[in-house]
Amino acid sequence: MTGPGFDIHLDEVTLAGAKRGDMRACEKIYRSYHTPAYTLAVRICRCRELAKEVTQEAFITAFRRIPQFRGESPFWGWLKRVVINHAISSLRKLSPVMMAGSGLSLRYAYRQPRNAIGGALVVGWPWLPAWS
Repeated sequence: MTGPGFDIHLDEVTLAGAKRGDMRACEKIYRSYHTPAYTLAVRICRCRELAKEVTQEAFITAFRRIPQFRGESPFWGWLKRVVINHAISSLRKLSPVMMAGSGLSLRYAYRQPRNAIGGALVVGWPWLPAWS
């Protein structure tokens, strides 16, 4: 089951077990594909924190939908598409925000729904203490 990137062979027994909901099979898939999935998410999102969330959500989706995987193409291609779709979806929820004087050229903040005034962006300033 090892190989470079997503080019990992997944045996039919493990796939069948995952389709039945076998946690050991799901864990085996997760351990085999986590690193390439995370690497792909980082390359798309260009943010390690967001990539961690994307990877986690992609695996949750993949395990929920694994019974729908028909096996007509390699499993890695299907999983790669799930990761890409989650990364794109996450990026669409973000908006670039310039942070003056922070030393960072570009940060992202989640868009808030527009209201009657025109909407606003929420920016988390890393040097402020957390709300208690």
